[in-house]
Amino acid sequence: MEIQDLTVSERIMLAEALWDSVAGQDNQIELTENQKRELDLRMAQFEVDQDSGSSWSEVKKRITSNMTFHAQKDPESWQNRT
Repeated sequence: MEIQDLTVSERIMLAEALWDSVAGQDNQIELTENQKRELDLRMAQFEVDQDSGSSWSEVKKRITSNMTFHAQKDPESWQNRT
């Protein structure tokens, strides 16, 4: 059986089960040295400017407006994505 043979609901349940199986094991996820440096850099930048970033509503608005723009620009390539 292929994943695409499952219904959308079944695929969502599968994704949730997969996520649940790893979510409790975050202490076992090993970061690379590059990832550690990047996190340290971002934390240092935050401590300087205290910029908390964008709210979820702002991020969602940017994402959906980008999707709308691209869908209007090339409707055929976006037909199966929504």
